[in-house]
Amino acid sequence: MNLYWTHKNYFCGLKHFVVVNEFEINKNILLELVSVLDSNVNLTILKDELEVSEEWIPGWQEISSNNAISDEYLLIKKHFKKEICKSVFVKENSPFNIS
Repeated sequence: MNLYWTHKNYFCGLKHFVVVNEFEINKNILLELVSVLDSNVNLTILKDELEVSEEWIPGWQEISSNNAISDEYLLIKKHFKKEICKSVFVKENSPFNIS
């Protein structure tokens, strides 16, 4: 399973994500992805959907620094500046659990 993913366009204005958790609900494998630049930007997606999606590329694709963040991200951050975002809790078996 690839842990690193690049969105072809942008997800909430960002491109690079990592899989921090994997869990099963009703026989479906779900993955929790978190932006490498902002942990408040995260999503949960079916593993099968991610792997066949035309929106996602396995691995981190090299992009210029001025294309790493879109104006959409800046608008989102401005709008949700005072909002509380969903927290991400890394499970014990996550490759990113360093405790």
